[in-house]
Amino acid sequence: MVNSREASPEQRNANAAGEICRIGIKPPVFSKRDPDLYFIQMDSQFRNANITRDQTKYDYVVGSLDSAILANIADIVRAPPATDKYQTIKTRLINDFTDSENKKLHRLIQECELGDSKPTQLLRKMRDLSGTSLNDDAIKAFWLQRLPDSVRAVVSIAEGDLNTCAKQADKMMEMGNYSSISAVNAQQSHQKLDNLQSLKQSIDALQKEISEIKKTDRTSRGRSRTPANENKQLERKRSQSQSNKFPYCYYHHRYGKAAKKCAQPCAFKAEN
Repeated sequence: MVNSREASPEQRNANAAGEICRIGIKPPVFSKRDPDLYFIQMDSQFRNANITRDQTKYDYVVGSLDSAILANIADIVRAPPATDKYQTIKTRLINDFTDSENKKLHRLIQECELGDSKPTQLLRKMRDLSGTSLNDDAIKAFWLQRLPDSVRAVVSIAEGDLNTCAKQADKMMEMGNYSSISAVNAQQSHQKLDNLQSLKQSIDALQKEISEIKKTDRTSRGRSRTPANENKQLERKRSQSQSNKFPYCYYHHRYGKAAKKCAQPCAFKAEN
């Protein structure tokens, strides 16, 4: 190593620049979905800062990881290997968090939406997730489904490869401002859904009130019939009691054997 006093001004400036770069390294946030991108960024910063020592790279990575991610390499951190420390944790984290091909395809089908992105950006994301599992024809089918109807109608019959179609879709989106239209349509759909739910609640409440009214009406009718039934029973009991008190009918009670008529009930017999 050259002494700073003996080094030329150019060498001192280069060493100073290297020290500034070394101090200025800012590790990115580790992404579970894309662990390889984290190490691509770290390797880029190591090259710019002229960091080549394995221990230094290892220390930067370990110092930048949160406790949840660090738990996946706890065995390595507690007993690091004598050599290739950085490559060891790099391989472990990439293998642990990189999605399988099936999981990437699931994300492509279920999670990839246009949103505020450009069609070209969406296409790149789909290609990255598909890897070598899907060809351009299959990717194009999924990609077209995410575009607005008017854009899809034009792009689906356009000539050229998929990249050309994506650029054409970008131009159409910029001219038509379809992202704002999609947002408005989505808001209107939510409002319609809320209105339908409110209407359904009102109908349910009305049906409940009608049911309560019918129930109350049946109860009142049942109560109104009860006195009439009781009156009939009282009349029958009264007639029975009267028949017990006066066993003869009016005619036999007054005229006796000379009665020419008889009204039932009557207990008069000829021998009486």
